[in-house]
Amino acid sequence: PSLWMRNVQLGLFSIPQAALLLLADRSAIVARGPLQGFSPLVWAVVASTAFGGLLVAAVVKHADNIVKMYAAACAIVLTCAATSIVTASPPSALFLSGMALVLGSLLLYNQPVATARTAAAAAAAA
Repeated sequence: PSLWMRNVQLGLFSIPQAALLLLADRSAIVARGPLQGFSPLVWAVVASTAFGGLLVAAVVKHADNIVKMYAAACAIVLTCAATSIVTASPPSALFLSGMALVLGSLLLYNQPVATARTAAAAAAAA
């Protein structure tokens, strides 16, 4: 199925759960409306999450799933680095070892692949 059909299927799956939550809170919703408590900060988080979802869909459409996973891993590493700088608290040794594995795998993944033809051409040139 297409991406849009998959999104419709996932949306239909969430409707009964949302309906049950609305029924459980119906008195507060009737009194103050469905968007009670939504501050500008909450709207910023909602917009950021929506943009992130669209960005993931675009990456998966134009690249492959491996690139998406590497992007997520790099985002986690950068977030940890920024948090360490802002809070002045060093990351744990376990996290640093995981970060080294992620960065090492990134380097290995981006190495050009040596095929038999390129190896034979290099041997003939030498």
